[in-house]
Amino acid sequence: MSDISDATLETNVLDELPVQEETPTAPQKDETPPAGEGQQPDDLRSAMTELADTVQRLTEPRPPTPPPPSPEQIAEYWKVYDPEAGNKEFFHKWFRMNPDATAEEVSQAKELFAGVQRGLMLQAITAARNYIAMERSSIDEQYRPILDYVEGAKREATRGRFYDQYPGLDDKRFAKIIDATARSLDNKEFTDEDDYFKALAEGAAGSIKEILPEFDAGKKPETTKKPGQPPRLPRTSAGGGGGAGKGSTHDALQPTGRQNDIDSLEEEAPA
Repeated sequence: MSDISDATLETNVLDELPVQEETPTAPQKDETPPAGEGQQPDDLRSAMTELADTVQRLTEPRPPTPPPPSPEQIAEYWKVYDPEAGNKEFFHKWFRMNPDATAEEVSQAKELFAGVQRGLMLQAITAARNYIAMERSSIDEQYRPILDYVEGAKREATRGRFYDQYPGLDDKRFAKIIDATARSLDNKEFTDEDDYFKALAEGAAGSIKEILPEFDAGKKPETTKKPGQPPRLPRTSAGGGGGAGKGSTHDALQPTGRQNDIDSLEEEAPA
């Protein structure tokens, strides 16, 4: 029998095994998709992020609602007078109670005192409100002219801004239409002044176009004065103070009913 050990046998067997050549691994493909393929658009990605943030905020535990204030906290806030805070025997001395008074008698005395205290506080608060109202009325009366001037200036500035945007409506003929349109917008809400101006102008222009189809609220109306037409002046009569003599004034000009054209002015022969 051979004295070859198991370790030697194992070594010889391993040496006789054929050596396996390493199979070259195939190059890994780039898993990153080309640009534009498999990628979410920016707007969708932003929407998903916003949705995730919203869900996170909704799922976060809300802070607990604080409990309502206790009677002691309310008393401290309003500085409610507590006579026993400075003198534990206050009610006994105030009501001249018997030292052997029962707890029920002391409780009744405290309730009576609390009722008086509430009444006096209500009286003081009412008096303070009335005093403030009278003082405010006096101040309003004193500064009413200034307030009216300021309010008038603000209204005038508002009208100016409106007519600057819609000069076609700046005509006295349309005043009642604009006023009626403004009243119809009283119960409506608008984001800003321009939004209100637009609604007012469109409403008034719609009513005006029923009569004047070619009306344009954003166009300044043209004057109807004919080119070359002289201004009209009142006709005067001789001897009526309308001459160029001493002491003549424009106030003395009297109309005669004839054509008030400067080219047709003729002095009447004296009587």
